[in-house]
Amino acid sequence: MLSRLARVGCAGALGPDVTRADHAKAAAVALGGTIVLTLVWMRLHAVYGDNPYVDSFSLMPFLAALLLSLPLTSLKGRSRAAQAVFVGGSLVLLIVIFLLAGLVSARL
Repeated sequence: MLSRLARVGCAGALGPDVTRADHAKAAAVALGGTIVLTLVWMRLHAVYGDNPYVDSFSLMPFLAALLLSLPLTSLKGRSRAAQAVFVGGSLVLLIVIFLLAGLVSARL
């Protein structure tokens, strides 16, 4: 009985069917996105100097690139709309949090 239960999974419990190629693509998106977005942030930091709002976005390149790689792994098999809402909503939430951190830093 126990072995039979171990073979039965709940709906969605096993998650999406992610292949090695999907993992490689997600890693490339995460690494490439982090590099590109870090260069953009460094340019903004060079242009605006020691601005607390720009400085508050120092972690954003890694987090944004990680979110952009999710449709290739964790969100695989979901509709494009669901992926867009999850990734876009998470990015907007991060932007708001980092802007609030910049506001607090600017007030100190």
